[in-house]
Amino acid sequence: MQSSSLPDGKDLLRDLSDEQQYEVATREQRFINFLIDYAVYVVALGIVAYIFGATFMSDSLGTQLLLQLLFLAMYVGYYYFMETFMDGRTLGKMVTGTRAVLKNGNRMPSGKILLRSLARAVPFEPFSAFGTSPWHDEWTGTVVIKSKY
Repeated sequence: MQSSSLPDGKDLLRDLSDEQQYEVATREQRFINFLIDYAVYVVALGIVAYIFGATFMSDSLGTQLLLQLLFLAMYVGYYYFMETFMDGRTLGKMVTGTRAVLKNGNRMPSGKILLRSLARAVPFEPFSAFGTSPWHDEWTGTVVIKSKY
């Protein structure tokens, strides 16, 4: 198949394939993303724990379970809402100039973002970053890239 040239001499097929290319974020960038996002979560957690501590002065098992579920929902919710409404970015990714996308370079649909966010709640998931890529990326077919803007 022969590719056609544009009037300015550029190759149309090469230009189309270039749109799918991206530079993967470094481990250092990803670690900084994690630290910033986790710090935001811990601050929010402290605020909610303080509010609930003042409201529920009980150490009952039911109260503890409710708080654990709330904290889990906050953790998953932070990543889901940030990556959904900020085009694959969280506060950490904004600082490092990165964003999460599908492996083909396209934007993530909200279903993938939800699965990616839920995968982060798996015990020991942060340690999976010491491998080739974190589980939340492997299981959802996503990657964190350096942003062009």
